[in-house]
Amino acid sequence: FITPNPMGTTVLGRFKLQGTPPALAPVVSGTDALPNRMANPGFMYTVSTGAVPVNQLNNFGVQALVIGQALIPETGDWAVAGFNPFYARFASNPGTSTLLGDAISSLTNGGTFFSFWLGMDDVLLYAAFGGDPAKAPLTSLTDFTNQYNFAVGNILANPTLKGVIANYPDLFVMPHFTAVTWNAIPLDAATAQNLTTNLANNYNAFLDGMVGVAAGFTTEEAAMRKLAYTAGKNGILIKDETLTDLTPYMQGPYAGLQPYATARQTKSTDIIPLSTGSILGKEIGPGQILGVSVPVNDQYVLIPSESEVIKSRLAAFNEVIKSVADANPGRLAFADVNQGLKNLVTARAGVANNVTIT
Repeated sequence: FITPNPMGTTVLGRFKLQGTPPALAPVVSGTDALPNRMANPGFMYTVSTGAVPVNQLNNFGVQALVIGQALIPETGDWAVAGFNPFYARFASNPGTSTLLGDAISSLTNGGTFFSFWLGMDDVLLYAAFGGDPAKAPLTSLTDFTNQYNFAVGNILANPTLKGVIANYPDLFVMPHFTAVTWNAIPLDAATAQNLTTNLANNYNAFLDGMVGVAAGFTTEEAAMRKLAYTAGKNGILIKDETLTDLTPYMQGPYAGLQPYATARQTKSTDIIPLSTGSILGKEIGPGQILGVSVPVNDQYVLIPSESEVIKSRLAAFNEVIKSVADANPGRLAFADVNQGLKNLVTARAGVANNVTIT
């Protein structure tokens, strides 16, 4: 399960109709926008036990949801730890109904056309969590193929329906993966010199001493792991799980280096998710600054090997979607969202219904 259930009491970035007359404004405190029925009973619709009768569903979406979750009743079950509150809020029968089943049922109420765009979170969530499978696993191609075909096939079992299915755009042109740059650490000259003297010089000397000592540790790896702090922009200090773990050698006088057992600074080939910006520069102890003197964990950075897997998996998913559209030419239209976003990024502007989007 992927769970998007925030349990705190502050929600930033959510908008809600507030005031008199009601106006859309950000919610900056309290629980009145929290997607959790225990902390915020008003989150639930009250028109029915589950929330919304199936025949009232029309245009709806559920975020933070992989395709597999649209097929199982646990997704709408408030009693299950991994439930999705955004589906549970309007599930026709929480704990029994499924998102796919509710959608199919709603289409029998005079429906003739549908649009289907589930599945991007099967890649996006993994990428947003820095490629950390403990936070959000990357769906396998086999599972995605089976689940996607099952979902669309069950919708098309109604012979009167036609629809459009869409592929997924390149994640790494989105602001979520471009807003925070790889060299996002600004330092003044004095701070850079202090870090060089008290951290970089010791760590770099240790790396040189490990060449030929630590199993598989090469001169090339030592060079790419060395820390360099300068006035201006600097790479983010991270943990890279693909590097040689030097923990066994960080004993005795070198014990203080253990937090850096797999450390390096980011390069231009690393991708930083937007959420990482919220923790960079935070002081977690005297002189301990995340991303500066303390390496951040795997979930905050996409290293090249992770981003390549994501690109490959996304391309494979898009091939599956296109094949499903091609197999149903009289009933399914194919929307190339991937190419559409590429065009927008290249042109830096687009016009839709006489509205310019930049």
